Amino acid sequence: MSEVFQYKYEDLFNLTIQALKNLGGSASISEIEDQVSKILNLSDEEINDIQKK
Repeated sequence: MSEVFQYKYEDLFNLTIQALKNLGGSASISEIEDQVSKILNLSDEEINDIQKK
């Protein structure tokens, strides 16, 4: 991965709310994580790199 993940913790709140709306208002943590990843168009490599931190 050539770019560093550039989102701060507080930047992800709106994305989390958007993900919850997309998922019907209720979801597990892993479902929310998957949805936020889709919204951000993250590759599997980027997701794995983020989860290592």
